[in-house]
Amino acid sequence: MKTKQHLFNLLLFTGILLVSCNSDDVSVPVLTPGTGHTLKLTVSMPSEGNPATRVAASQKTDSKNIELRWKEGDKIQLYFKQGDNIKKGAEVTVQNFSNDGKRAEFDLSIPEGIDTANPFDLYGVHGVLSAISDNAIVLDGRASGFQPLDKIAIPIFFKAQNLTGVTALDVTFRHYGALHVVTLKNNAASRLEPKSIFLDIDGTLWYHAASEQTIPVYDMVSETLLHQAISFELPASQSLEPIASGTNTKLAQWVMPNGQNPAEFNLAVRLNDDQIKYSGIVLLR
Repeated sequence: MKTKQHLFNLLLFTGILLVSCNSDDVSVPVLTPGTGHTLKLTVSMPSEGNPATRVAASQKTDSKNIELRWKEGDKIQLYFKQGDNIKKGAEVTVQNFSNDGKRAEFDLSIPEGIDTANPFDLYGVHGVLSAISDNAIVLDGRASGFQPLDKIAIPIFFKAQNLTGVTALDVTFRHYGALHVVTLKNNAASRLEPKSIFLDIDGTLWYHAASEQTIPVYDMVSETLLHQAISFELPASQSLEPIASGTNTKLAQWVMPNGQNPAEFNLAVRLNDDQIKYSGIVLLR
């Protein structure tokens, strides 16, 4: 049996299930007949009642809620569906933020081949790789690595269906995964320089993972989990900052739960010299 040195404490580990609403959370403030190809889109982050995050997230003290706000440079990938015809639209940059950063608006162009005088669907995704595959619009469902909480990208999406002659649209983003948030304290006499953080799991995974042939993907159209042989490049990971002796750091990992109960596990830190340090056994709660 290997001996594991417990050189840091796990202060907090929470599994936040980010559940999408049954409704599409879409309102259409202006409906006019015609075949215009410009649409004013107002996009909102998930409501305060649901745990949420953005590329630079923050967590309230003594709360599991993680707040989300738009920031300069955020982009949304758009998709359009009319019947069996699916078109990938532009990747647009979010503009015109509200004072609290939770709403933004911009104009978008509807691509050739989508007739706005007849019903069509609009989809948008932020913070994750996406593609058209087998008449579905799929989002990457693989677990991310642990990243600094203020830098991790959290996948969110919206869908607005049966639109006709729309010139303005108000939508709210939704989640399709879960967020692990962990706060570590370095109890060593010297600082730790982590290369990566990972779960050392003894038992069945409680989230979807890739196999040798397929990866988990989320179909925005049917809102179901699929496993497909699709080539999504792994996003570049954010480097981890050194953890000074006696100080804390907060990290997060995004996953898609599979309905299994979490197993016991250790949280492991791989250092830059390739040493691995372990926490004590952790139960997810």
